[in-house]
Formats: sequence, structure tokens, C-alpha cells
Amino acid sequence: MANYVRDRYSKIITLRISKELDEVLTEICKEYGYSSKSEFVREAVEDYIKYLSSLITDDEGLEVVDFTQAHKVIMI
Repeated sequence: MANYVRDRYSKIITLRISKELDEVLTEICKEYGYSSKSEFVREAVEDYIKYLSSLITDDEGLEVVDFTQAHKVIMI
């Protein structure tokens, strides 16, 4: 089992999904070369937040965050 070094920009969360969704997620990760399910979920959440942010006008004061560096996890 790998040890994870947490940086000050990361937060570990727990996500519960159905067995059927887990099977689909496993196949997607294999098919598209994701190194882990976590990597896929992080990218999917970031993309969805960016999509939702694009629907909100600037007058509503939402700051769009660049997530490209915020989710790095170091494995040792």
C-alpha cells in the first residue's frame, strides 16, 4: 500500500458509489489510461465546476479557480 504525502492544498474526502458505478468507473479508467479512480473523479469534479462557473455571469461574483496545480498527490 502506498503512503501519501498530503500537501497544504489538498483535502482527502470519502465518496460512496454503487457497485455498478464502480465497475463502470474501473473500466473507464482502464480504457482512458487514468492512473487511479481518484484521478478520474478529481478531473470530473474540476470539469463540472468549470462548466457550472461558465454558466454564471461575472455580476454574481463567482471567482473561477484554476485547479491545474491544486490536486497533486505525491506517492512514495
